[in-house]
Amino acid sequence: MSFLVQDFLDFAQIKSGKFRVNLKEFDILTTIDKVMSIQREKASEAKIDFLLQAENIQGTSYNIISDEQRVMQVLLNLQSNALKFTQAGSVTIHVAIEDEGEDKFLKISVADTGIGIPAEDQDKLFKLFGFV
Repeated sequence: MSFLVQDFLDFAQIKSGKFRVNLKEFDILTTIDKVMSIQREKASEAKIDFLLQAENIQGTSYNIISDEQRVMQVLLNLQSNALKFTQAGSVTIHVAIEDEGEDKFLKISVADTGIGIPAEDQDKLFKLFGFV
């Protein structure tokens, strides 16, 4: 529920031009695990495999600099939708570090075995408060 309230507060700040990013160093794997733990029981009850796949990350932690609250917010929305529309199979969170020259980028994606989005509705994605 607090994430939903935060979504609306963020929207109001963006519209008013007062949105601020809070950059800090944090362990992305711990953050992802925190977000996954919110819905791990729901996935288990639905008999859906709820998985994390990490690429190009050595060890059990990996620190990045970003806005942890926003990363959590986006990831929670993605995994919630994936679990909502997956009746059987799996939801997998993929996290990878990609090198581009001297820069490194974090790539997070969510894949599921759910019903998918029909081609005719895909243009509705990424619109403010749009539903498919």
